[in-house]
Amino acid sequence: MGLPGEVLVVMDKQYWDGESGKLVRNSLYAPIGGMPQAEVSFDIAHYIPDHFDRFNQTHRNVLFIEIQDNINYKVPSTKVVKEKFAKDQIIVEIYARTEADFLEEFAKKWPQLADRFNRAELERVIDYNLRFGPAEVAAEVSKNLNVTATFLENSSVNTVEKGFFWAHKLSARKKDGQDHDIQQGVVIYDFPYISDSTFTAKYLLHKRDSVLKENLPGPVDGSYMQTEFIFDPVCREIELDSAYAFEIRGLWRMQNVFMGGPFISVARVDEKRGRIVVAEGFVFAPKFDKREYLRDVEAAIKSLKIN
Repeated sequence: MGLPGEVLVVMDKQYWDGESGKLVRNSLYAPIGGMPQAEVSFDIAHYIPDHFDRFNQTHRNVLFIEIQDNINYKVPSTKVVKEKFAKDQIIVEIYARTEADFLEEFAKKWPQLADRFNRAELERVIDYNLRFGPAEVAAEVSKNLNVTATFLENSSVNTVEKGFFWAHKLSARKKDGQDHDIQQGVVIYDFPYISDSTFTAKYLLHKRDSVLKENLPGPVDGSYMQTEFIFDPVCREIELDSAYAFEIRGLWRMQNVFMGGPFISVARVDEKRGRIVVAEGFVFAPKFDKREYLRDVEAAIKSLKIN
């Protein structure tokens, strides 16, 4: 139950209408970095506790907040509960004795909780792709780059070269009575690992642009994908499969063609083969919000495992 990227917030109306609700809304509605237009991190549905019942308890993402003068809440607490009412569900429960306690607890814990909600969404997409994604695309990338990954349903292989792989999903969606094209692409490439100095935004973006100039052409002669620097890319160090990885979120543009959109890139080390493996997802959907399209390709690249 519930739409992708939606969080059902269960909270008393008196707190929802006050400072606590304002903090929750501002946190959930925080803009996503590296997007061409402002998009919120999560959508919100709100219910008071008395209306949290069997008709909505199976929602995919629940944030349950109780602020009450209860002896058991002397110290604020936060816990994550999985599959309490439904398969693949995640519920975050926060208990506090006073509003001041809640505000402090939520502000401290929210970055980790946001990551947990996002991870749950990615895991759902990965699970779906494992069941319905194209096995032939996964087999092709495994054969050519010694990695395994899941891919979006109805994806197909676009390009396979030595050390470079590109698959994409092409679809269309109606708006204002017309069909508009949508492209979700996944690119995987590798290059020799020389030192830890590889893991900087400057180095990886320079490598990205050189690789994509040679391997990802646009729709007309002389066009190719590059990084758009109108906004600074958002970079962070993350952990995938208990190993270090470097994530970049930013914008791409097509040189000599009016095309562009968001991308997410993850680089990691293959120590066995002495190489860096980069997996990137990008989206072209100029007429629509891109958050969930980008999440789809993020799930593909973060499902990647080195053979």
